[in-house]
Amino acid sequence: MNSNTAEKMEDSTWLVVDLGTTSIKGGLFEGNGDLIREASHPNQQTQTEEAFHHQEVETWWNGFTAVIHELLNPEVSLQGLVVTGQMQNLIFLDSQSEPLHPVVSYSDQRGIEQIASWMEIKSLQEQLLETGNEQGPTSLLAKLAWFQQHQPEVLKNTEKIFIGSADYIGYRLTGVSQTDTTTAATTGLMRLSSRTWHTALFAALGLDSILPCLPKLIPGGKLLGSLRNEMSEHLKLVAGLPVYLGPGDAGSTTLGAGCGKLGKAYAYCGTSGWVGLTEKRPARLESGAWTLAHPAADLFIQVAPILTAGDNL
Repeated sequence: MNSNTAEKMEDSTWLVVDLGTTSIKGGLFEGNGDLIREASHPNQQTQTEEAFHHQEVETWWNGFTAVIHELLNPEVSLQGLVVTGQMQNLIFLDSQSEPLHPVVSYSDQRGIEQIASWMEIKSLQEQLLETGNEQGPTSLLAKLAWFQQHQPEVLKNTEKIFIGSADYIGYRLTGVSQTDTTTAATTGLMRLSSRTWHTALFAALGLDSILPCLPKLIPGGKLLGSLRNEMSEHLKLVAGLPVYLGPGDAGSTTLGAGCGKLGKAYAYCGTSGWVGLTEKRPARLESGAWTLAHPAADLFIQVAPILTAGDNL
């Protein structure tokens, strides 16, 4: 980075929004990372009689809009907008980009029977291990199999599937369907070593039809696209504003805590919680830790998670 580029970054202003489970948080930052001001808006998760955990995309959007409007004023000139948020969601959209079902939250465990039925199939177990993590009932792979068995009409009418809150909001802002590899590593849908969708696993489970619906995989932090005209009018932002897809929340937290490089660890407690660090290799499966794809292609993020950390308080 030359001195002119560094000076330009110092003088820039960035808007960052994190779509969390219980709240949608935003911050206005100077290019050097200093916080100018922040805002938040409540999010809501519901639990059905069947113990299914749901959220609503319109609640996300309304909260996102409220945070944007609270943070900005006419004097602010933005360099870009960055979105991040909760991972391992399941969002089904039809051909009109309308939701076909409430958002299935990461903590939802409806896939318990599907996972149990796969345990005795050795060839399938080998493929599941290629995702880099042991898969349980919260796995999106298991949840998709649940929908295939219990609500096949949802899959039949699905045009697009998103796997994180930031993916959906980013799509609504830009019209571009992409997800980051950090988020994808939580789902059971991605082969960790190649950071590509695990097409052989989809085929083995009869879920081939979902592949065209999935977003393109990119490293977190990449440019997603430009803000569409109709969204700029609604949000009162400049049309064409660059929109970036940050790594999913665990990845963004790792980088923000200064632990995106080797040699440092940190602890985080929100609705969910974890201890995390950056490593050159995935965690051992028997350790109980999860391995996520780091935005850098040659690194991994190891996390020891608790899905209901702060949610227990």
